[in-house]
This record gives sequence, C-alpha cells and structure tokens, in this order.
Amino acid sequence: MMTTFIMNALKEKAAGNFGPYEDIIRQLSAKPSSLDAPSPTKLLQWIRALTKSVSSLNRDCHALIEAALSVDWPTKDDVFVQSYVHFLANLVSAHAFYIHPTVRMLGRHFTFRAGFESPVCNNVSAETYYERIHNATKTVMGLIPTGPTSLYPILIEMFPHKRQSIQSQTYYLKNIFRLLEYVPILRNQLLAVIVDRIIQIDVEIQVELEEMDDSDDDDEVFQLDMANNEFEDSDIDDSDDEDALPTVTAVNVKEMSAKLDSMLELIFQYIQLSHQSGDSEHIRDLFYVMLDIFDKTILQTFKSRYTQFLLFYISSLDESFPDIFLGTLASRIFDTSAPVVNRVSAASYISSYVSRAKFLDQTSVRTVVGLMTGFTETFADQYESTVSYPDAERFSVFYAVTQAILYVFCFRWKDLVDDTAENGIRQWHGGLGNFQRIIMSRFNPLKVCSPNVVKQFAHLSHELNLMYCYTVIEQNKRLYLPKKSTTVSKSASSNLPAQHQPSFHELETFFPFDPYSLPNSSRFVEEIYQEWQNEEMSDEESEAENEEEDEEMQAGFMAMSISPSPNLVEKAFNL
Repeated sequence: MMTTFIMNALKEKAAGNFGPYEDIIRQLSAKPSSLDAPSPTKLLQWIRALTKSVSSLNRDCHALIEAALSVDWPTKDDVFVQSYVHFLANLVSAHAFYIHPTVRMLGRHFTFRAGFESPVCNNVSAETYYERIHNATKTVMGLIPTGPTSLYPILIEMFPHKRQSIQSQTYYLKNIFRLLEYVPILRNQLLAVIVDRIIQIDVEIQVELEEMDDSDDDDEVFQLDMANNEFEDSDIDDSDDEDALPTVTAVNVKEMSAKLDSMLELIFQYIQLSHQSGDSEHIRDLFYVMLDIFDKTILQTFKSRYTQFLLFYISSLDESFPDIFLGTLASRIFDTSAPVVNRVSAASYISSYVSRAKFLDQTSVRTVVGLMTGFTETFADQYESTVSYPDAERFSVFYAVTQAILYVFCFRWKDLVDDTAENGIRQWHGGLGNFQRIIMSRFNPLKVCSPNVVKQFAHLSHELNLMYCYTVIEQNKRLYLPKKSTTVSKSASSNLPAQHQPSFHELETFFPFDPYSLPNSSRFVEEIYQEWQNEEMSDEESEAENEEEDEEMQAGFMAMSISPSPNLVEKAFNL
C-alpha cells in the first residue's frame, strides 16, 4: 500500500501535482515530538516502501531522499535500524548521485550527540548508537569503491573545532579510530589530520602558559625553584581585580590541557592496540606513517610540547625503530639544502631523544654522539679560520649540534665511557676525546649555547675528568660581542613574547622531550622515560653536597627548556 502511494505520488509530481509527494516529505521530516509525526510503525513502513521504490527515485527526488536521510534512525529499535541500513544499501547501489548525501549523513553522525538518556533516544546507549552508525557505514563502504574518497572530505569538515568540548573531541576521535578498522585506506590521511588538530591545541596551550609565566613575575623567564614545587596561592588565586587575566588564562589552559590529554590518550591507545595485535607489518607501517607526519608537521612546529611524544612512544615498540628515527633526524641535521630552522630543530630533537629515551641502547647513543662530534670537527676544519667572534646566526647549525653533544653527555655519559679504562682514568668513546678542541675553538660554543646547558656540562665534565671549562666560562663573562639580532629563524622567533626572545648571540633552541606533565596520557611515557638522575661521582663529596647539587642540576635542566615551567601545567590542572 505504501509503495503504491509513493509510486502514485511520483506520477502526480511529474504531472505537476506536488501534494502527495510533499506529504511524504512532511511525514519523514517531522520531529518525533511533533503532533503530526508518524508512529514508529508507520515510519518503518515508509522506509520499507522507499526501499522497494528505490529504482524510481531519480535526481528529481532529492528532496524526498534528504527527508529520508534526516530520519533519526540510530535511536530506533533493532528492526527499524536493520530496515533503514537495507534502504541505504539499495539507494547507493541504485544511484551514484545519492552516494554523497548518504555518506554525508553517516559522517555527521560521527560527531558527539548529547542526551542519550532522553526519551527521544529510546534508551539507546552511546555505544549502541555509534555501533549502528559504524555498521551502516561499513555496509555502504563495502558497496561503493569510491566511498572512502567521498567520506574523507566530509570527515574533515565535521572534525570538531579546537574550542569545542572534550566530549566533542573524544567521541569524534573514537569514531575515527573505529572507522579505520574497516576503512584502512584512510589511515594515513586521517592520522595526519588528527595530529595536526592535536598540535594546534598543544601550541595554543604553550602560548597561554607563557602568558601566565610572564604575568606571575618579572624574574628570569625559565627559573624554577625545585625546593618549592607547590604553587603559591597568589599565582592563580582570586585577586582584587575581578578581570585579572592570569585567572582567566589559567582556566582556559586547564580546559585545553584536559582536552589535549584526552586526545593524546586516544591516539596512544590506538598505537598500543595496533602493536598488541601482533601484526608486525601493521605496526611497522604505522611507525612509518607517524614518522612521515613527524617530518612534515611536528618537526616544523616550534612550540609543540607534547605531540612529539607520539613518536617517542611508537619508536619504543620495536628495537629497530629508534635507529630509524635517529637516522631521520641525523639526515635532517646534515642536509645543507634544508632550512636552517629545521636543521636546528632536528638537533634539538636528537639531543632530547637520546637523553630521555630509556630504551635506547649504548650502541645507538655512541653512534649519534660519534656522528655529531664528527660533524663539529669537520665543520671546524672548514670554517674556523673565518670566525671573528661567536655568531649564533651564521653558525646556528654548528652550535645546535655542539649543544646537543653537551646535553647528551650530561644524561648519557656512562654510555660514553670506554670499557678499557687504564689506571683508573676514564677513556672516552669516539670523538669525545677530541671534543675539547671544539670547546676551545674560535667558535667558542660555551658563549653561545644555553647557559644552563653549559653550566651542567662544565660541572660534569670537570667531575669526570673530561675537560675543564671554567676558564673559558670566566673569560666569556668579560667577552663583549657586537650587538646584532641573532635568531635562528625570524618566523620562529617572532612567535615568542619579548621576554622569551634569545639574548644577543645566544642560540635559540628547545628541548622537545621535557618531562611529560599530562596526567592521563603520561602512563604511556613514564616507563620508557629517563628522568634526570645525579649519581654519585666522587667518594670525597659528602651526601649533603650530592643532594644540593642534585637539586641544583635538576633546576638547571628544567630551566633549559623553552617550554613553560611544568608547574604551570600542574597549576592549571589543580584549579
């Protein structure tokens, strides 16, 4: 009967009488709460009748199809859902021009929907709701070869804006990862988009944290009192000024940080599950996808603070991955055709990774240090005669690599001691034996590199009898250099507040694998992450001196970071 009504309505429409046709549209489009809404039984009859009439639903019936696609089918009973998915399958099989609106409807349902507990949802849980969406999507994708091509731009369009709620972000990501199980061809593209959206939030948090840091006091930008890791009430407490910006900023940082934490946790879980599947080829392919995303997106982003830990984590899942990652970074450093800012960034990444990756073996540490010391020696041979004074702009890559060596030494010096020590005197592996020549060269890296890195290296290298740097450091205090702007990258530097700009002739750099502070997603990192440990190096030092130096060096390493102080992140979460 319903099928006959539809066929007659189409004939009447062709003859110029739109009444019956529009009546069907009104019934399909009616809100369930409206008085003229059809009963669930009648609505089901309409869907089944449309399925039988699908061959007659040509392009001129697009309004009718849009009405049918607007039906809130995922909240109905199982019989209705089954009939509706059958309708979708017949529709896209019969008419290619209805593929796009069908796929668009499915993609729209990937977004977060509040109120699953309301009567309108017929007690359908979120899990059931989205599982029905995926079953329908899987059915449609299996019928049309061009389905993924049609779906991809719709998924990008529907991706929640970074300002939308945590629920909006996490529900959508969960649905994307579920989709990748049956539409794997979209994996590379969608992972790139996900990382891009995550890094946008990551960067915005760092900008706002810097504003909080600036508003707290006018002391040196990166100083951190390790003896008092609690926040003073005045840092973010209510002030007399109701419009105090630090409070507003801190609240926003808390929300954005929680959002970032949840999103990263989901992608960490996706990587973990891929690894646990036992398919070595799958995880290897995923690693190369993430490595490509790192190379094209993360490495290019100066202020990213947490997103890069995705590479840190996935590279720990196979013994061959760290060397591949390190090889990529090394190739970027030594690629003279690459932008200088990228080469310097790669040097920062390689130093931070080697220092912090607990899973990295001695061979890899020695190989990287050997490559870097070899580079500095060759560079010095070629250019030292042209040096008039330390110039962080002209020789930024050289200084970045030298600083990387200093930083790695502070963390991994035990891996750089040769096993064949003679007469109790340490013998150093590879190029470290000649590294003093670089330190004492006309490049004068101790003048240009981060003062905190220099301070820690000088302390350790003296204790370990590698070299004595304090004479050069004292001389540098009296060394006057011509005043000129020395930034590695104008674009990168211009993104920094004035207080965060590097001083004249000081290398602009950062340490991308600083301690991970996001509470939920940190579980993927903490077991493979090397914290700073100041182990006893001299029997003559007292326990009190060791503890004091440990605190001092820890504070120094925290101060090295261009990232805002980690306690600011904790402050935001503890509002």
